[in-house]
Amino acid sequence: MATAEVLTSCIKDDDIITCTICLEQFNNPKYLPCLHTFCESCIATYITSVFEKDNTSIGCPVCRAKVSVPAEGITPEEWAKQLPLNFLLVGLIEKHKVERTEKICMSCERFDVNTKSEASSVCIDCSDTLCATCTRCHKSSKLSSNHEIVPISDILKDGYALKSFKNMCSEHKTKELELFCVDHDCPCCSICVSVKHRKCKNVLTIEEAAKKFRESNTVSKTTNEVSALLADLDAVLESERSSLVDIGATYNTEMQKCDQFWKTLLQKIEELKSKWTKAYQKTYHSEQAKLELSIRDAENRKKAVTNTKQILEATLKEASDVQLMIEIKKLKIYIEKQFRSFESTQNTYSKIEFQFIDSVDDIVKNIEEKIVINNDKIPQVLHFSSTKCVKNEIKDESFDDYDDSDSDTISKNDSSLNTGHSKGIDSKCRKTSIGMKKSEIKKRWRIEQRRKLRDLEHYSTQTDKTKSEFVR
Repeated sequence: MATAEVLTSCIKDDDIITCTICLEQFNNPKYLPCLHTFCESCIATYITSVFEKDNTSIGCPVCRAKVSVPAEGITPEEWAKQLPLNFLLVGLIEKHKVERTEKICMSCERFDVNTKSEASSVCIDCSDTLCATCTRCHKSSKLSSNHEIVPISDILKDGYALKSFKNMCSEHKTKELELFCVDHDCPCCSICVSVKHRKCKNVLTIEEAAKKFRESNTVSKTTNEVSALLADLDAVLESERSSLVDIGATYNTEMQKCDQFWKTLLQKIEELKSKWTKAYQKTYHSEQAKLELSIRDAENRKKAVTNTKQILEATLKEASDVQLMIEIKKLKIYIEKQFRSFESTQNTYSKIEFQFIDSVDDIVKNIEEKIVINNDKIPQVLHFSSTKCVKNEIKDESFDDYDDSDSDTISKNDSSLNTGHSKGIDSKCRKTSIGMKKSEIKKRWRIEQRRKLRDLEHYSTQTDKTKSEFVR
């Protein structure tokens, strides 16, 4: 049983009794399979918002763990109502109210919020602080006459647990968990035991089982495992944050490299553009000069031929026949010379064009093929202490933590016995022979432990091979 100091230390941290959705103190706290707890109304509202997009499952508002819908066609309110109540948080909240500095009668406070009667007693069953008048009324009522009422000063002592801390059977809502089936390792109510555990040989009272559980080393082992897991998570977070810093530094370096690459590439393209532009201009000006020279030569020849024609016309009009003959012979020699020059002249011109072997798309594709983004996974070896912790637990775990040799076995015909909540327990009971010897149970237990150990060793081997013990 938790001491007052432990409970007080628990509730000092307001986070444990604060809903992460409404950020207020829990009101009817219900928990998901991932063990995160929320107000019933808050989780119902959350489910409603999720159902607008997907009505097959929800993600935990805290850890995003997937939770499937328990039944088709169920409403958010029905689902939230079916979720199990977190009795521990209910007890912490009620105890916090009882232990608050201002000792006010909670019964009077509910009747009139402005009434502040000083409380002198506490009802263990109702988890209420009571004034003297309410205490007398409480004792005189038929419904509460058998309730345990203690002075408020005694509530801080060991040995008192408020009713709100007592767990109720999830299958039989009005029944407390009073018994514990060792054969199936589950707490039970009286109805569960009489119906589903009547063939079980080793059934203890819940107090007896809790006492043996406290005497075993399971609590210390679990505490060590939780501490080891927290240490491992700290190591993982440190590693991941370090990796985040590293990839951030790599990002800055690579972006500078990328910018420099494209800057250099653009510079080279500009240089190529300038080079081929100048080459084209040089070829153009060369061909232009040749054509201009040819034009000037043709113009000069045209002037000479025009002058020859004028001489011929003047000779025909004014000269004698002898002079005509002599001049025409001279002109004929000149004309033949001009004709020969035409024959040797090639009437051509240059068509200067750029010829690109590849299209721009082909060039871009070729450049793109030369660029690759490498995403190499760098293994980080993390030595998890929780793996060793679980491994040692499997080796050191004792089958005799619930030895039936020194316990009082409860009669299976007693209708006040209890049972577990799983629907499959009854079938397990039928499979369990009444006459099964303890040695046979131990043998099966040892086989199961060896299997767990092999699985753990296989996991460790695979982790060493990959050199990474944390999967992102």
